[in-house]
Amino acid sequence: MTPSPESPVDIREVARAAGVATSTVSRALRSKPGVSDRTRERIRRLADELGYTPTSSASGLASGRSRTIGVLVPTVDRWFFSTVMSGMDLALAEAGYDLMTFSLGGHGANRQAVFDRALRGRKIDGLVVAGFPVTAEEEERLRRAGIPVVVVGHGIAGVTSIAVDEAAVLETAVDHLAGLGHTEIGFVHGALEFEMAFEVPTMRLEGFRAAMARRGLPVREEWLPLAAFTARSTFEAVQAWLNGLERRPTAIVASSDEMGFGAAAALRACGLRVPQDVSVIGIDDHAFSEPFGLTTVRQDAAEHGRLAALHALSRIGALPAGVTPCSGGLSLAEAVADAQPHELIVRSSTAAVSA
Repeated sequence: MTPSPESPVDIREVARAAGVATSTVSRALRSKPGVSDRTRERIRRLADELGYTPTSSASGLASGRSRTIGVLVPTVDRWFFSTVMSGMDLALAEAGYDLMTFSLGGHGANRQAVFDRALRGRKIDGLVVAGFPVTAEEEERLRRAGIPVVVVGHGIAGVTSIAVDEAAVLETAVDHLAGLGHTEIGFVHGALEFEMAFEVPTMRLEGFRAAMARRGLPVREEWLPLAAFTARSTFEAVQAWLNGLERRPTAIVASSDEMGFGAAAALRACGLRVPQDVSVIGIDDHAFSEPFGLTTVRQDAAEHGRLAALHALSRIGALPAGVTPCSGGLSLAEAVADAQPHELIVRSSTAAVSA
């Protein structure tokens, strides 16, 4: 098990050898709680055998650091947020840092209390906010506390934001359907959740309207059912919507893949075939989208989380030496400066419009 000097061992190889998560390896090697003595000793033995050395540079270990990056999310039970956190966790573990989660529990009323808790006692060295923008006042509080902030989603001027171009995503979805001959297209859009500035539902609805207008296609208001960003909510909403329609669209854009699952299930429950009667396209590329055959516009939520974690580490001088942050030869600064890429993934839920 002697490592090649040209290929230094990283924490993921230790995790694979031990059959545990990278975060468990990180905690075990730094004597953090949450790991049994037996597992800790086994991980340390494997790390020694593999020749693993943590990659954090000594200059990043300034006195008083908590070696923890926080992430603030509206809720932990949605695919996007959990996937962002997974991407962060992997990047932070590689750097010898922990991830601390702060959740609003789905209630915007908790926002101030959660921010207070995140700032109390210097528990974190940096903060990633996912799914909603920080306010200017919140950014100023973090700045005074010496805690850099990164937003996964759409933020405010002066705060690094990592997000796709929502309008371009919707253009891609509409263009795909229009290219298949669909002119009567509905849009299942998301509710304004969490009692906060959660802008994605509005941005995606506006993007859909703009994409349809660019194609010269009418938007019928009765073809814009509203649901929460869950499969169950969408199933119920779309089923009720279909039962009340005199004329249905030939294709549906769902504001997320989870909503796409619910929409497709509702169509089938109403005796319609997907895609023969109605095509369905989602947004995200959820882990279940491939086995369910859902056509989607992919955004890499795990990569968004990884970039956010690396940017937070770079802001505190703790980016691991030799790390390659981005593909395509981009620097970290270049990668987070522009909209993140998206990609059309065509599967079996979309087809040419029936004659």
